[in-house]
Amino acid sequence: MNSEKPDHGQTEPIGPAGNWASTLLDYLALKLRLFVIESAEASGHCLRLLVLLGITIGLTVGSMLTYGAFILYLVTLLLRLDWGWSALICAITLTLLAILTFSLLRIGLRKPMFRTSLKELEKDKEWLSQSKTKLS
Repeated sequence: MNSEKPDHGQTEPIGPAGNWASTLLDYLALKLRLFVIESAEASGHCLRLLVLLGITIGLTVGSMLTYGAFILYLVTLLLRLDWGWSALICAITLTLLAILTFSLLRIGLRKPMFRTSLKELEKDKEWLSQSKTKLS
């Protein structure tokens, strides 16, 4: 009696076309996951660079303004006033901080954005070259 009733709980084995489609969908899902991970990594990297750039610009503008105050100090020195040494110290401090953040920005720009992806590509190239030599 059981042989006459269709069994709805079991499915037929997937044919070659179904295997191909399933493999393609799995591949696309993995590529999408990789895209999401790399997008998050890239946005974090770009955000850090943007913050460093903003800090560098802010410190540079502050340094320029302080150097302007130092020029005012030179004018007041001729008039025998004594407030400019603090302006000079601020200008030097801001300049050193601007140089430091500029250096950090340059280091950040030189780092590759997708370190693990580049390593994986190098491994894939090496594996492909080894498999080609084995086939030859």
